[in-house]
Amino acid sequence: MIFMLFFTTLMFIAGNYVDSLNWYWEKAKDYNDKICMVGLQSSDEDYKDYNEFLSQVKNDEKLICLERTAKGFSGMDWKCTLGWEMGSVNFLFNSPEDLKTAFDCLGIECDFSDIKDNSMVISSAFAKNLGIKKGDVIDMRKVSDMEGSFTVDAIIEDDSFINFYVYEDSNSLGRVYIMSDEMEGDELYDYVSGIIGDKKVQLTKRMRNALDSQLAPVFFIFAAANILLSIILAVTANSVITGQYIKRNYEFAVYRAIGIKKSRIRRKCAAEILLMDFIAIIIGVAFTFITEFVLNELYLKPNGMYLPYVSKTAVLNFLISNLLVVLPMVLFKGRQMVRNDITEF
Repeated sequence: MIFMLFFTTLMFIAGNYVDSLNWYWEKAKDYNDKICMVGLQSSDEDYKDYNEFLSQVKNDEKLICLERTAKGFSGMDWKCTLGWEMGSVNFLFNSPEDLKTAFDCLGIECDFSDIKDNSMVISSAFAKNLGIKKGDVIDMRKVSDMEGSFTVDAIIEDDSFINFYVYEDSNSLGRVYIMSDEMEGDELYDYVSGIIGDKKVQLTKRMRNALDSQLAPVFFIFAAANILLSIILAVTANSVITGQYIKRNYEFAVYRAIGIKKSRIRRKCAAEILLMDFIAIIIGVAFTFITEFVLNELYLKPNGMYLPYVSKTAVLNFLISNLLVVLPMVLFKGRQMVRNDITEF
């Protein structure tokens, strides 16, 4: 029974695997909370509104504005802990000075000595994941739809999976990054939205909202699979423990014959089941942490990946699995045993 209950703790590892998706995107969401981007909405006719908006934000003492080219550049695909290919997020700056201004706002430390036009900056985890190093040239040979080429001129000690580009293009400025030392998240986006009003410019949606909605189906499918597997395990475990308690019918019949109260017998059954569950949890938690430590240190971290040790998804799904298996046994085994009559033996 302890071995069977141990399987519920494996949902903890499974939950951490699924929640690892959040780890890869967390820095990108945090940085996007501090930097919002506004650009031309559709055509050259919108330049009047865009320039009016740009003039307003530049004159706003609460805001920091960094103009950039209207061109977009591709990220690089990387592999997550689940083995899926994921795309990266891009931040494109018009000069090394603009990049430094953004990094100061984001709290990122970086060596800017080699940063220049057509430079790329990525995190150490990102570099390990892609198998690249400082000085490597990234072009269409590595990224199929890459326009031009960029040199990895700095690697930051950061867990973000983001391409930071420097691309100087003062002739086609059509987007602007907006930051603030006073605001971030909803407050910053709402403030910028208020300035936009009915102007024909486009405020990029918060990455946090978009990513959470895209990842939600993954967590829903995992939760549904967890419940289904737990029900199957609950049926199996209850069948096993019922057979074991049937062998003890005479024992509980004697308890009733000598006057032991039904409530005490129920507590005895519950205590036995909960003790087995406690032992299974202790073994399972130890197994989980040892397994994850070995995976992280020997395989995942050297390859730019990571498996969280604790996550909300893991805790929630473990509790659901464990309760679905243990709760029916606690509720029903005691009731079954107090019905035994000594006269039957």
